[in-house]
Amino acid sequence: MLDRKTPPPFQTIENINILPMQTKTLSNGVKFHSLSVGKQEIIKFEIVFFAGTNYENTKSLASSTAKMLFAGTKKYNANQINEFFDNFGAYHEVNVDLKHTTISIFVLRKYLKNVLPFLVEILEETNFPIDEWQIEQKKSIQNLILNLEKTNFLARQYFREKLFGENHSFGKKTTTKDIENLTIDDLKKYFKNYFQNKYFEIFLTGSFDEQETNLIDNLFSVMPIDSKPTENIWNQPNTDLNKEFYLDMSDKMQTSFCMGNILFNQKHQDYLQMRILSTIFGGYFGSRLMKNIREEKGYTYGISSQVVPLVDTGYFVILADVKKEFYQNVLTEIHKEAKILQTELVSEAELSTVRNYLLGKFADSINTSFELADLFKNVYFSDLSYDYYHQYIKTIQMITPEEILSIAQKYLKTDLMTCVGVG
Repeated sequence: MLDRKTPPPFQTIENINILPMQTKTLSNGVKFHSLSVGKQEIIKFEIVFFAGTNYENTKSLASSTAKMLFAGTKKYNANQINEFFDNFGAYHEVNVDLKHTTISIFVLRKYLKNVLPFLVEILEETNFPIDEWQIEQKKSIQNLILNLEKTNFLARQYFREKLFGENHSFGKKTTTKDIENLTIDDLKKYFKNYFQNKYFEIFLTGSFDEQETNLIDNLFSVMPIDSKPTENIWNQPNTDLNKEFYLDMSDKMQTSFCMGNILFNQKHQDYLQMRILSTIFGGYFGSRLMKNIREEKGYTYGISSQVVPLVDTGYFVILADVKKEFYQNVLTEIHKEAKILQTELVSEAELSTVRNYLLGKFADSINTSFELADLFKNVYFSDLSYDYYHQYIKTIQMITPEEILSIAQKYLKTDLMTCVGVG
């Protein structure tokens, strides 16, 4: 009989096995990464172009081009394209980051042979119909207008601008005028420069065998590729010397704020230790900031901190939404908690809790082939190896209170951080 009174035994995670993706190079030079795991007959196919926002010379150009990739071809309009995918129960999406535009297709294994040839046709014959662009342009403007009414959206925008500079890829703010000024010719030119016959990489995950990999090889190895990825030029941040900024919006009852500073990416020797420190400070529900500012003071429903890696740099940020009258109080408590971490050793009990949280969270992130692919892309596009994850686990297990104290003294100087509030 099942014993519901005795909890299962507690076990500390000692080692985590990460299944690696397999990589081959197609005859045209395209790299094809694959991982077949699991029994569910569903496949995720991704094609990644080196066409992120860091390549655009006009604001919103990369994302606007991405939104139009499925808007129409010489034979099919947008509705017909969507109906085709719907008929096979397939879902498609396009995402843009600083370096890449990623087209993702989720489909049952048995229908991959139907969907992929159609995707190739879209990529080869997309024609950016003007009527679809006018609709998409209006939608983008309306969405931006709505976002510009949100204090947390504005706080993040101004924070990135103050931290990196308004002309930096990560610091620039898009306005409605920027979207209005985009023309269909701008999109076509961007597509020609970064998509048409340009280098891409393929990722296949799910349950499949040689039948599917051969299909991909046959379809994509014959596509002409006239160049390798465009070199990614990453400008140096041009930080605003004004470390404090507040945008007063009299009609708002809450203040959203971001506080942080430029740090480093995953290649830095202190990155993993800083991630652990950030977790202790504000990275989970039992963190210092949550206990103080949410649980004890009741100033906010939630406050968090995180280390964000970028292309050739990265940053640390603290985020929260608070009632206007509590804003200065919250800043005072943030400085106070940072000072404690700079002067007092973390207890073994707290460190043990954070270790178990981080190891459990990581173990939970490798349950599916899709998640394993995300782990691979994270290190692959950062020019790292799987050893990064093994080192992460080892660092979690071995880090000491003294190391955390030292990292806090080096990087948690909140009085020197940029602080942006909107509300």
